[in-house]
Amino acid sequence: MKPIFLLAILTTFILFQSCKDQAKENNAGSAIAKGQMPNITKDHSGVLHLVYGNADSILYSFSDNNENTFSSPTLISVLPGLATSHMRGPQIAATDSAVIVTACNEDGDIFSFTKNESGKWTAASRVNDADTVAKEGLMALAADGQNTFAVWLDLRDKHNKIFGAKSTDKGNTWSKNIMIYASPDSSVCECCKPSVVMERNNVYVMFRNWLNGNRDLYLIQSSDGGNSFGEAQKLGNGSWALDGFPMDGGGLTITNNSIQSNCLAQTK
Repeated sequence: MKPIFLLAILTTFILFQSCKDQAKENNAGSAIAKGQMPNITKDHSGVLHLVYGNADSILYSFSDNNENTFSSPTLISVLPGLATSHMRGPQIAATDSAVIVTACNEDGDIFSFTKNESGKWTAASRVNDADTVAKEGLMALAADGQNTFAVWLDLRDKHNKIFGAKSTDKGNTWSKNIMIYASPDSSVCECCKPSVVMERNNVYVMFRNWLNGNRDLYLIQSSDGGNSFGEAQKLGNGSWALDGFPMDGGGLTITNNSIQSNCLAQTK
């Protein structure tokens, strides 16, 4: 599925700006709910699915009327120590027959939840196959067809690497974790959220590297559904030498069979 990035919604209220005629008198957004770190996706039927956090609660809402209104929030689960700040928050993706959410706790474990055809959310299933390795809490999720792929910053050997896992059963179980990329300078950028999109067997992962003192964005691709990945390719011209944390890993989308990215970068 093609993720929709909410670029300006980082306050304590989740706002939705309607562009329909009903907003005739002013351009103020209408509040959906109170929460932090929203993430949204659209399924093949055009329904928008929204997930966000509020304290330790993972909450869900949807819109099936062309974004005119959203449903009342429903509780997916309570996850003690839920990470919901600084680009850390629940992620959501839609397969052909289910909606999957992943969320990370402060211990560094990622859990998935699945909304089935009856509208019920399943109990949590852990994504990472080694304990407490996602301590940065920075992760992303994508789905297409019946397949789902999750990526995250992983500390299982004390240095942040890009790891991933796939699910072929609506997020109920996850594959053995695979290392997607390891920086030869020991760590990728520790503060930047990775991105992932998928289309059929193609899985694309973007992340901010930390190589030779430069914090540049790289793209890496799998053509076999996430079983293996090729060589990482640096994006753009020039490099961003930065002794600090940009706190932005950009975003990816697939449009007309092409990959598009957006990001924070150095300007002259």
